[in-house]
Amino acid sequence: MLLFSLNLTITLAWLGLSRDLSPLNLFMGFGIGYAFLLVISWNFEDRRYFEKIPLLLFFAVFYVYELVRSTLEVAWDVLTPSDLTRPGIVRVPLTLQSDFQIAILMNLITFTPGSLSVELSEDKKFLYVHGMFIYDKDKFVESIKKGFEEKIARLFR
Repeated sequence: MLLFSLNLTITLAWLGLSRDLSPLNLFMGFGIGYAFLLVISWNFEDRRYFEKIPLLLFFAVFYVYELVRSTLEVAWDVLTPSDLTRPGIVRVPLTLQSDFQIAILMNLITFTPGSLSVELSEDKKFLYVHGMFIYDKDKFVESIKKGFEEKIARLFR
């Protein structure tokens, strides 16, 4: 948390000195702060911060890709005369333990067009997900487990 606070301080200093509050300049300031802290990181015992930021960026790119892909899939089905939907509810076994991680998984599934987190089992071992395009239940479950769940677990390790 100390390194993140230092990075934010460097970012705010960058924004103040450059007098430009654009989002691009914000990201540039954060990147400069990150690079600076990486260079002097031999002073810090806990280096997990330098592993988490790239994972977070990779996860953001992955989610934006999934969001665009599923949006186009739903839009194509709505705009074309053919009906490609194969709706269904699938039980997804969970390996995530934390309530926070499970909540993130459920929200990301719900925010993705064409899918909806319906219910979490009492023992928190299964998540029931409604999907619009379930052609193969095993592939659908695998896409959630390998895609969202695995990346969330890696991010919070």
